[in-house]
Amino acid sequence: MLERNLNRIVISAALVFASKALLPVVKDTLRPMVSDLSRKMKQK
Repeated sequence: MLERNLNRIVISAALVFASKALLPVVKDTLRPMVSDLSRKMKQK
């Protein structure tokens, strides 16, 4: 039981750390795509 809870805490902490590290990269990657898509939708 304790090992299972400890495993969940470690995995959760790793996911939080990874998401904080990847968020700026994902935002910088998706921003041009979203702006291009919105421009195309406005033209129609």
